Amino acid sequence: MKILILLRAVSIGGAERRACLIARGLRQSGHSVTLAVFYGGGTLEPLCAEAGVRLIDLQKRGRSDIAGFLLRYLRMMRQERPEVVYSFLLGPNLLAALTGFCFRRTRLVWALCASRMEWSRYEGLRRWLDRLERLLSRIPRAIISNSQAGRNDAVAAGYPADRLRVVHNGFDTEYFRPDPVGRRHLRADWGMDASTPLFGLVGRFDPMKGHAVFLEAAALCLNELPAARFILIGTGASRVETGPGRRIIQLDHHPDMPAVYNALDVLVSASVFGEGLSNAVGEAMASGTPCVVTDVGDSALLIGDYGQVVAPSDPAALAAAMLRLWRQVDAGTIDRAGLRARIVRHFGLAAMIAGTEAVLRSTGET
Repeated sequence: MKILILLRAVSIGGAERRACLIARGLRQSGHSVTLAVFYGGGTLEPLCAEAGVRLIDLQKRGRSDIAGFLLRYLRMMRQERPEVVYSFLLGPNLLAALTGFCFRRTRLVWALCASRMEWSRYEGLRRWLDRLERLLSRIPRAIISNSQAGRNDAVAAGYPADRLRVVHNGFDTEYFRPDPVGRRHLRADWGMDASTPLFGLVGRFDPMKGHAVFLEAAALCLNELPAARFILIGTGASRVETGPGRRIIQLDHHPDMPAVYNALDVLVSASVFGEGLSNAVGEAMASGTPCVVTDVGDSALLIGDYGQVVAPSDPAALAAAMLRLWRQVDAGTIDRAGLRARIVRHFGLAAMIAGTEAVLRSTGET
């Protein structure tokens, strides 16, 4: 198949990493794969280039660049003539649907990477665009959700059930794996010894990710575990002040995420809505790090019997779960091999690539 994957940018982010991994996997499976991005220069571009995935930068210059951007996109589509356009997230999905009538032989597939969203927490334009996406959701031949919860919520919102498929995120378990040396070195860089309790939340600063809940839970944990330290990694981290005595470390990003997951004692996903299937949780588990998650999206399904699940927006429950899991870590009773094996067996890259390829092929069946 000749496949064009359309997204805003290949910067650091869950949906962006999923798109890059799918592009690489489909290319390695023998398909012609091109990535077209609104904004070039993303940090994940080398990940795709190494696998022979071609990248087209549509050179969008901001929100006001509408007519010129649209002409560049249409020109690119006429030149490329892909069999399938697989678009990711709201803006690219709308662009593909609204211009699909120009390229009737091209099959459109959307990606949905979230569960129930609370658009009241965002600017008005995004709420209206979400409504438009729902109205246009019968245009693509298939819609791939990365979670069962996301599919269920989309059907409830009016998306066509017969076109919605579930393909869970897959994780690179060779890249994300236990690394005691990386753990020791990174903790030394952060001024921590092996016994310092370290909790982390990895995710962009967005209303859905629950950073405020995590910070409230951290304060409660310190009452019982004063030696604990907490780290926040994600774009927008400068909005949070570092706590006294460097109890809270904040990083916009880190170049060695496998070492980060290994350095943590507990990875926390505090999302209050919107989560589909968390990349951070899967990557941490592949690294042998246990997780506390809120019951949002498919997080509970992802961790299975490994880790702790609590209700969203409940700092006290989150803190209690963090402390329970830390005590297991301290006692050495965490089944690290088992939690890694769960990811290897059920959420590997091969399953995601094969599932995606099957859906893309099915859109050409008559």
